[in-house]
Amino acid sequence: MFDCSHQNLEELPKSVQPETNWLIVGNNNLISLNRTRDYIDKIRSIDASKNKIQNISDNVLLSINRSRTMKQLNLTYNKLTSLPINFKTLKLEKIWLKGNPFTCDCNMLWMINWFNNSTVQDGKEITCGSGKKIGKLIYRLDIFKMGCAPKSI
Repeated sequence: MFDCSHQNLEELPKSVQPETNWLIVGNNNLISLNRTRDYIDKIRSIDASKNKIQNISDNVLLSINRSRTMKQLNLTYNKLTSLPINFKTLKLEKIWLKGNPFTCDCNMLWMINWFNNSTVQDGKEITCGSGKKIGKLIYRLDIFKMGCAPKSI
């Protein structure tokens, strides 16, 4: 375990100890995960909870997906209002996302299904943080009531 919590970090550490399998960077000032690190494909778990993360780059997602050892990602209590659609391709065993102010609109329809049928451990607890459905559970949103259903011809 490599614990970098409460260090006022603004980005992931440049390196970790070679035997590290669990990286804890919670309770810092990370705003985005936009730089991949060489160690990502060697560790098993990243806990980046309780930061200020607003976005995750496709490069970081690709790096996580290429990893043969990465199994868990904790992004609870950050500032994520949406997720890139590539997020649903992650081959992780466990993902945590609650406590993020997700915008509930027609752009996040894929997330409704994904929260119901994926490795998101807290998918049934994640609520809308903005939009017309503030406080509503995302997995229970009705695309027809949201006005997002495809129009029939």
